[in-house]
Amino acid sequence: MALPLIYLAGVALGGLALADAKSERDKQQRLRRYGISLDSGIEPSAIFKPQVNVAPKLGSIVCCYVYGVVEHTGIWIGDNSIVELHGSGLVRPVSIQRFLHDRSGSHIFIASSTQAEAFANEAAYQRSVEAIYQYRDYHLFNNNCHRFTWYCLTGQERMIDTFTEFNLLLQQQLKQVVCWDGLLNGDENESKN
Repeated sequence: MALPLIYLAGVALGGLALADAKSERDKQQRLRRYGISLDSGIEPSAIFKPQVNVAPKLGSIVCCYVYGVVEHTGIWIGDNSIVELHGSGLVRPVSIQRFLHDRSGSHIFIASSTQAEAFANEAAYQRSVEAIYQYRDYHLFNNNCHRFTWYCLTGQERMIDTFTEFNLLLQQQLKQVVCWDGLLNGDENESKN
């Protein structure tokens, strides 16, 4: 008599686990399809390990998580390199490993479409390369990496306080939802515009 009850309990628990997995899969598909909701309070690199990896293009926008407080953004310039504005104010090219070094995130995310295509901007690539080894008067809120990345993308200086604000501006600039997918690194996967 106990055996059928144990079997039924196992089936019920298995059903709950499948429903839970389906719920998580549905959540991931919504994120993939619609992008990260700006009012969710969730930033891309705080969610999970990336479910989708996207090949970078020259001029793609990338980000990583920094100590659970902020995100750090930069521009992909090829050869497994990213141009970033360092906290010292130096604009510098860094490797993927260096971009993540001394930061809490273990993944680099790339701005992409709902079809998992990296956004790329030739002007962002050119401006970022031209800015290498120049200094900017760095300030965490007034003149940060988001402002630098926005400048590379648009040619406009604009104060951007948070990654959420940057993400909203980026969606308005691109006139579409921005998904933050994992960076599929390696130059063998790199493509041009």
